[in-house]
Amino acid sequence: MRVVNLSATAPPCDEEDSITYYADSDGDGFGDLAVTLDSCTVPNGYVMDNTDCNDDDPLSYPGNVEVCDGIDNDCDGDIDEGLDCSQECPDVLSNEDVSLLLPSGNGVGGIDSVFGTDVEVNGSPCGIGVSNVDPDQPWGRYHIGITLSDYGIQAGDDILIGVDGRDGSGSARFEINVDNTPNAALGTNNFGSDWSRYETTVTVPSGISSLDLWFFSNYGENTPGTTYYDNLRVVNLSSNSVVSLVARTPQPLYDFNGTNDIILSPNPVSDFLNIRVSDDFIVETIRIYDSLGRLLQSLGSFQDGITGEFNIDLSNYLAGVYYISVEDYKGQILQKQVLVK
Repeated sequence: MRVVNLSATAPPCDEEDSITYYADSDGDGFGDLAVTLDSCTVPNGYVMDNTDCNDDDPLSYPGNVEVCDGIDNDCDGDIDEGLDCSQECPDVLSNEDVSLLLPSGNGVGGIDSVFGTDVEVNGSPCGIGVSNVDPDQPWGRYHIGITLSDYGIQAGDDILIGVDGRDGSGSARFEINVDNTPNAALGTNNFGSDWSRYETTVTVPSGISSLDLWFFSNYGENTPGTTYYDNLRVVNLSSNSVVSLVARTPQPLYDFNGTNDIILSPNPVSDFLNIRVSDDFIVETIRIYDSLGRLLQSLGSFQDGITGEFNIDLSNYLAGVYYISVEDYKGQILQKQVLVK
């Protein structure tokens, strides 16, 4: 039997035979009406559809399910419509770095309430409000005491402390004091009407037993007021902490689109959590911690690393606050809080 090899040659393509295709930059199967290419074959990265409302976000396209993530998932022009995106926030300001589990804190000096809020926040799921409703309470504050011996902190250790704050109806002020004593501050900051961040590194003096964080409701004023605080971060930068859950000292974070962050969505989440990092941050290990700083799950190590965007299944986790920590092969760490509902 004789085998004949045949080769086919595509007919020539002229302008009348070409079809308009639309760029699909985010790979969700829906194209951008404003970016086109005429061709007789499907170009790489293009589709025939032109209905994508945001071709830079793969979670936003017609027909997608709307979730609580602050974006227009289904391209109907509305964000989080028809959903109850409120959440129960704890009445404490937790440390967002899981290497130090801080106490819940308490109100002193006439504070009437310390309450969790998902409205007055600066990019996180939950912050706190510090409020006094009675006049003549100029020194009312929320106090978090860090007993040095409980955390293996010693004189000479360098402690990174940072927090976001804003005035609200009060006058927001943050102080880092020693032995819970007034006028002994290692660092202070007065916030304004807009969110801003204060961050400093203090060296632990000798002869003290505690570092005390004070968050005022209406500093120096004799009128009622409420202030707001978010994104507390306390890290022992020295290597002698005996209770650190992260073995190595966190290094400077990558700058992702102008912010040192990872993007978690949806947040709150009930099943699959989407995690996005900068393309130059090569993830080697993903860790999940509970609100007490206990390691619950470690995913990886990924031999070749992963970048960009990936999903993890949290459907088996009980409702509550957790921390997602991603680490690259250099030991650099990005962390963020997520609320499972």
